[in-house]
Amino acid sequence: LVGDGATDNHDAIQAAIDHTAAQGSGGTIAFPIGQFVIKSALAINYGMRLVGAGNGVGTGQTIVGGTQIISDSTFKTGNMILCTTNQSVEFHNIGFNGLGGPFARTSGAAIAIAGTDGNVNVSSRIMGCAFTNQWDCIHLDECAESIIYGNTFNVWGHTGVLATILNDIEGTGGNISTNFFFGDAASATTAEACIYLSCGYTTIDSNVILGCKYGVAYVQDAHTINTEAVLIINNQIEEQTVAGIVCNEAGFSSLLAGLMIRGNEFSNLTNVTNLNSHIQIEAAASPWLSNVVITDNTFYSRISRSGSTFIN
Repeated sequence: LVGDGATDNHDAIQAAIDHTAAQGSGGTIAFPIGQFVIKSALAINYGMRLVGAGNGVGTGQTIVGGTQIISDSTFKTGNMILCTTNQSVEFHNIGFNGLGGPFARTSGAAIAIAGTDGNVNVSSRIMGCAFTNQWDCIHLDECAESIIYGNTFNVWGHTGVLATILNDIEGTGGNISTNFFFGDAASATTAEACIYLSCGYTTIDSNVILGCKYGVAYVQDAHTINTEAVLIINNQIEEQTVAGIVCNEAGFSSLLAGLMIRGNEFSNLTNVTNLNSHIQIEAAASPWLSNVVITDNTFYSRISRSGSTFIN
């Protein structure tokens, strides 16, 4: 590997991935310190761990060292790393950076993980990583029991964490906890959400969630089967331009049974013309939500726009 921030390392990294996969599930690729540019997507089709020498985030979210995987300025679309496997894939202590400044990438995710053959990817882990200048930072599609822990999300154009599921598979967003989402001020009116879910069985716990239109968006936009248990607890949710938390069913007839919003702090929402509320639960033509608990939350900022409320 050549970590000079300019040389294309795609082939070398892909060769290491393919070699590790050939040894059987559970191998580890350890990266040294350096800035490793890739000019096309990496593919992982087998369970393994990728481990860096630190994610490189310094004061003010500057990049000061560690292991950086960087998409070249000519590689702005599609996923940086696509993991298509039902086995656990893990990423630890790596920075993922879109070269070219804020909003450098215009589609795809830094890390995309998806199940195969009608099954879910199980128990993948992304821990201690950093994401800068991405479109979607992490995309979990047809996954279950994932853990997203201790990561830093700096600037993105669409979502920090995007968790989706096909309508005939009951997957989960897993556990999204103790992360730091710093939506850039310039993205606050354009980026969709820090965390965007369309699946159940997800706990969002003890995160710092700043910026975007929505801090957390639960949108039941691909379900014809019922789902359960979304817990949004003990988070600091600030500086959104539409709502801190929004939940809606997007025209689908399935049921979300069990929504808890507890112990969160809401503050410094931006009083712009499209601000609705700290917590916004949207009505639908038919009942889609049951067993809702909203309790022990703290609302610090005053909402001044006519028609706005703390909970709507």
